[in-house]
Amino acid sequence: MRPIKLSDLPPPGKGQKGWPWTEASPDIIPGENILNWPKISIITPSYNQGEFIEETIRSVLLQGYPNLEYIVIDGGSTDNTVEILQKYKPFLKYVSEPDRGQADAINKGLKMSTGEIVAYLNSDDVYVQGVFSKIAKLFESRKDIFMVFGDIIHIDKKSKYIEKHETGEINLQKYLMGMFYLPQPTVFFRKSIIDQIGYFDDSLHLALDYDYWLQIILNFKPYYIHEPLAKARIYCDAKSSSMNYKYLNERLYILNKIFKKYPEIGIDKQRLLGYTYFIGGLTYLKRYQLFEAFRSIINSSKIDPYYLVNPHLFWAILEFFLGKKITSAIKPIFKKMYQKNIDDIF
Repeated sequence: MRPIKLSDLPPPGKGQKGWPWTEASPDIIPGENILNWPKISIITPSYNQGEFIEETIRSVLLQGYPNLEYIVIDGGSTDNTVEILQKYKPFLKYVSEPDRGQADAINKGLKMSTGEIVAYLNSDDVYVQGVFSKIAKLFESRKDIFMVFGDIIHIDKKSKYIEKHETGEINLQKYLMGMFYLPQPTVFFRKSIIDQIGYFDDSLHLALDYDYWLQIILNFKPYYIHEPLAKARIYCDAKSSSMNYKYLNERLYILNKIFKKYPEIGIDKQRLLGYTYFIGGLTYLKRYQLFEAFRSIINSSKIDPYYLVNPHLFWAILEFFLGKKITSAIKPIFKKMYQKNIDDIF
């Protein structure tokens, strides 16, 4: 299969420059063909993301990779998404029909896919250049590895750089507690793992990747690449930002499921549940949902009374009553007074 070239694709619109509009990934060097490049299948779940999806599509197609399958599962968008998909129809497969949410769309794509290596990329995120060849070489040279992840670059709605996050090696306990950020757009895995752990849980709508990555980590060997593999778009309308307060119930469901399925996990379940309730309560408080905040904090204190005097709760209450502007102004004073005890609040 010949890699897709920049000249193969529809021309970019006015003002669209750089990667992946007027730049492509470097070609794979012919002499570097140390393997029969394994097929990589990328799935993009989408719904009404016409503002971003073309950039996503081009970042997949212009990887310069010779054995690529790209599948877009659209949930029946009513914006210009389907028009864009039609424009790129010669280079991808797509379905546009109502579905039961993101996990259902991903599962549809996985069932359609024929690649040995799979990943899903949301319709507002993009890959960096030259990722697929690196991933393929790693999977081919290390048969013991079943999941690969890396660092992430955060961008805004205009694709402007915000920050780079260095993920680091996985710490299972911190990940279970929600203190370890494993960026979803950077994850690739062997499709064969589905035979053991199945597909994504389609009852989940926010923490579906957290649930699935946990099961991979508990059953297979992951590998961390210390470099950015993708760019994630951060903006207030994004599902992960606008609905973050709804994570609590899904995280509780996942933790109970994981401990039931893997009783040998060797981590204190009650401690994890207490911490999950507590963080959920703080998130509700920041969104002025007082009843839910109170209920979650009380549930956390039933497991560990310390949460009632936790400095994080004290600071969240200050922010609630005084506002972020005032608390930001007095933050240096509190840091100086209580450095040893509450420095990690800030």
